[in-house]
Formats: sequence, structure tokens, C-alpha cells
Amino acid sequence: MMKKLILLSCLFCISVTSSLLAEISSTLYSCVGQKIYATDLLDPSFPTELFGDYSSQVNIRLEGLAYDPANQFLYAMGHDSVNVYRIDTNTRELIVSAVAGPTGHSLAFNTSTGLLYTANGIYDMFSIDPITGESFHVSDSVSGGGMAYDLNRDLFYASHDKIDIVTVAPDGTPLSSRRFPDQGFRFDGLAYDPVGDMIYAGNYGHVVAISPIDWSYEILIGPPASYVGGLAVATIPEPATLSLLAIGAILLRRRRA
Repeated sequence: MMKKLILLSCLFCISVTSSLLAEISSTLYSCVGQKIYATDLLDPSFPTELFGDYSSQVNIRLEGLAYDPANQFLYAMGHDSVNVYRIDTNTRELIVSAVAGPTGHSLAFNTSTGLLYTANGIYDMFSIDPITGESFHVSDSVSGGGMAYDLNRDLFYASHDKIDIVTVAPDGTPLSSRRFPDQGFRFDGLAYDPVGDMIYAGNYGHVVAISPIDWSYEILIGPPASYVGGLAVATIPEPATLSLLAIGAILLRRRRA
């Protein structure tokens, strides 16, 4: 009887995992000027639609995008501005979330610390509290045309001088660098997809998918513009999926007991 229960529990867990993979939605957000576009990464045709036009609220172009999965917020910075903007991906409302000291052209959200990170063109990397705007200097060795946080490996990716992709430790120490000389890439934004384990980089209006394992890449269809100010990936499980995971966790606990 016990073996049968264990087998049923395992089958249920497999079913839950399959449901999780089926119900996950993965969206790549890109900012172009004062507009933000959304691309469905799970659709092979990569359909892109206008997510929001904020030109009536922001008179400078948005740069750097970052996604907070816990609150489903997008964060963006204005070009050479100290304002940090927050966009609720459910209501699509934009507000000024905080006023930060440093300005930057890139943005990443560290899910471990709950802080934003930015880097400018003079090799300064800062952390920013998205609520208070309080900032701290992290490193003087990181330049960022784009930044992204890899929660699977606990490190950042930064587009050094918009040519190289540099892996950076949480303390701001550069670890390694990768260049793609055969393509002449110029990266304007970076994002990381934790489910697909893929880096996305903006390149002259196109989006390049790069594997952090072997650095192979594929050029995808990009937003309708020649410049991408920032990228962010939002991977969201549906509410029904969360319920399945809760039931699965209960069964696993019973099995261990």
C-alpha cells in the first residue's frame, strides 16, 4: 500500500511539473523611446505588441528595464535622469517610484536582495533601493549599456562598452568577458530568462538570444525601432499553477512523514 502511495505521489509531482511548464508565460519587455513593447517568448513567431505609450508622462526616453517577479513590477530609468519609474504589469500604470542619486543607462533587479542595480558609461556600478531611492556605490569596474541578473547563478551580465558581455559577481567584481567579433554586435540592453536559461540582448533594433552555457546565439525578430533602450524578461506562473504546486508540496510532506 505504501509503495502504491509513493508511486501515485511521484506521478502527481510529474503531472504538477508538466502543468507548471505548460502554464508559464514568458514575456520579453523592451523600451523604445517612451514606449514599451511586449514579446511572447513562447510563441515561435515572437509576436510583438505595444504594451504602453508613456510619452504623455515621460518627456525623455526610457533606458534600462528590470523586472521584480514578486510584485510583477517593471522598473525603468530615464535617460540621464535620477528618476526610477515603476510600471505595474497588471494595470500598466507608470509612476515615479523613487529618486536616486546616480544616473545609469542600464538596470537589473536582484531577486536575492530586492535591490536595483545600474551601471553608467564611466565604470560605476550602484545599487538602488526601488522604494527609497537610497543608493550605494558597488564597483568602479563595470560599464553597462545593459545589465541583467542571473538568479540561477547569482551573478550579473553587463554589456561592457556595448561590445562585450561581462559576467559580474554580486559585489561588482568582473569575472569573465565574451565578444562576438564575427557579428559586430552592439548591445543596448540585456535581460535574463531564468526558465529558459537564456540571455537576451538588444542589437540595432533586433533581439539576440545567447546561451550562457556555450555562448551560442540566435538573432530574433526585434521591436519596430533601430534602438532598444532596455530589456527585461517576466516569467509568470498562472494562479492555477500555484495551487497545483501547493497541493504537490503537501503530498511530498506527507510522503516524507
